[in-house]
Amino acid sequence: MIVSSNPQNTPGWALDRCGVVTASEFNKIITPSGKLVTGATRSTYLYLKAAERVLKEVAPQPQTSAMREGHELEELSCAEYEWVNNVDVLRPGLIYLNHDKKIGASVDGLVGEHGQWENKSPQPKNHVSNLILNRLPSEHKQQVQGQLWVTGREWCDFTSFRPGLRRLQVRVYRDDEYITDLADAVMAFVAELDSVAESIV
Repeated sequence: MIVSSNPQNTPGWALDRCGVVTASEFNKIITPSGKLVTGATRSTYLYLKAAERVLKEVAPQPQTSAMREGHELEELSCAEYEWVNNVDVLRPGLIYLNHDKKIGASVDGLVGEHGQWENKSPQPKNHVSNLILNRLPSEHKQQVQGQLWVTGREWCDFTSFRPGLRRLQVRVYRDDEYITDLADAVMAFVAELDSVAESIV
């Protein structure tokens, strides 16, 4: 596990992610059930990453009010998570899978030696849906299991947080069978990305 010293959501962190295939985008490569993603979703992400790698720059990402609110609520959720669980959360920069620095993950926090923390602060109706489901929403499976692959950690505490409503916290353990399929799919994507990047210079 190689951790960048640049804090998340800073210009340095954005450059760290340039051309890197990250866990938050693994849903463009593999589905929650382990099938390969095809079509425009995959190819658009492939071409974006190829352009980033060659140009060594990332497209500007304007911050919406929803994104700003999400960052603010994440800080509140982190403080509550630490207090409820009597733990300290380490907020790392981008974590790379290996020295190639082609695959990475920006986890919301590392917990002790074996765990990590991932938070979502969805709109109220979506948070209520998360509470009713009382489990990791399937749309976040690729990200969370992908983070566990990159970090090598054993579990992730997933929280869904919305002020005024009950907080959801579920512990998600490594699914090594799914991680094997995910790793194969992501490695194949990176190999294709290498080829595309070489072809456009």
